[in-house]
Amino acid sequence: MISRDAAQRLFRENLARLKGEVAVACQQVNRPVESVKLVAVTKYIDVVKTRWLVEAGCQCLGENRADQLRDKAPLLEDLSIEWHFIGHLQRNKAKWVVPVATLIHSVDSVRLMETLNEQAAALGRPCSILLEANISKEDAKHGFSIDELPDALERGRGMAHISVCGFMGMSGLEAGPEETRIQFQSLADVWHELRRLATEKDPLNELSIGMSDDFEVAIAAGSTMIRVGSRLLEGLGD
Repeated sequence: MISRDAAQRLFRENLARLKGEVAVACQQVNRPVESVKLVAVTKYIDVVKTRWLVEAGCQCLGENRADQLRDKAPLLEDLSIEWHFIGHLQRNKAKWVVPVATLIHSVDSVRLMETLNEQAAALGRPCSILLEANISKEDAKHGFSIDELPDALERGRGMAHISVCGFMGMSGLEAGPEETRIQFQSLADVWHELRRLATEKDPLNELSIGMSDDFEVAIAAGSTMIRVGSRLLEGLGD
């Protein structure tokens, strides 16, 4: 098993390389690098390696599974972590996510919004979410269609304990660079259009598109958050 020092050195090197690539991508489209937040995806590493990743400089973490977030978060309470939930969320597992996650990226139905609103009301605080759009139109993907987003936003605006912060999308599994660009731009266009409806409660200021293989395209489209896992874990091994 890799040692703590070796893992942290690897994480720091990968993080520095990634930040450099993000900076170049931002420069190419005349955007400040601070306009893009890096969410480090930790679904493939255990709690020990997650701790090492945070100690190496990644404080914003994205978990894909509700049970992993439930189990990891209490063991890392001594660290300063901004938890994001980025995977498909079943309504019966929302109770594990709402108390922990700063932002839930993957809200893909009105029924889930209603459940999150109820959970947040019980906690006495708002639940910040992104509405997930199925921009690739793949059957295996979750999310609202582009055409459904205005109505979904309106439903969220009517829920007292929901704060709609923007939208999230993923490119198709087989999409090439040009198809990915078109898919990302379709969501970015709707985001720009609907931002006129932003309020203090529903700021609509985030666009979460872009992962390890396509974040440069996402930044060009206007992404404010990229979700990167494999690029940070390169060389880690088992």
